[in-house]
Amino acid sequence: MVLESTLSNNIIISIIRLIQWLDMLDNEARYQSIQSYVANKKVLDIGIVQHNLESVDSDSWLHEWIVEDAAEVTGIDILEDEINRLQERGYDARQANAEDFDLDESYDVIVAGELIEHLSNVGDFLDCCRQHLREDGRLVLTTPNGMSVVFPARRILNYEVHNPEHTCIFDEQTLSQLLKRHSFDVEDVEFIKTNQIHSIHPKQILTEILERVPPDRISHQTLMTVARPD
Repeated sequence: MVLESTLSNNIIISIIRLIQWLDMLDNEARYQSIQSYVANKKVLDIGIVQHNLESVDSDSWLHEWIVEDAAEVTGIDILEDEINRLQERGYDARQANAEDFDLDESYDVIVAGELIEHLSNVGDFLDCCRQHLREDGRLVLTTPNGMSVVFPARRILNYEVHNPEHTCIFDEQTLSQLLKRHSFDVEDVEFIKTNQIHSIHPKQILTEILERVPPDRISHQTLMTVARPD
């Protein structure tokens, strides 16, 4: 009986480790789509804290990956205490609101990863980005894909659909229209698989299946849009 229990526990541990490995690959997949835009560029990264310092200390912190590849990186976030901690660690981190920042600088690339769905005034954010981009610059946005079949499936099964701090959700068409209204032309759109599995739970397994089976446009949870000033 003890042997069977030990074997069962080992199997569960092995599965969890495999899932965590897949999770890391999914996070890397998002950055691989961003990497070519930031390499050797002067970059502004907006929303760098990603909720709290636990995200900063993880192995999949987007800002750290950008710092490793870009020529120069400035990061901003509204969370003052966390920004102070990052400054102590040597990062060029500044406390600022994504909807009204004014850094008196221009950048080759602005990255906003999983940010716009948290904002109250996305148009003001885009206007600030436009003012800080060089004429040949690029704005790289990632946000939940509003057309992903994962979200209605979760709703039907009464699971949490979105982060409770989200204020809006976009699909390819609505985000492109919004960018156009704020003096941007969409250059590229990509759908990225970024399911983050942390446990063997029906919701996580369902999400994994739904992100791997249908076409990317309606399965993958992350929408990446690259735009340039018009």
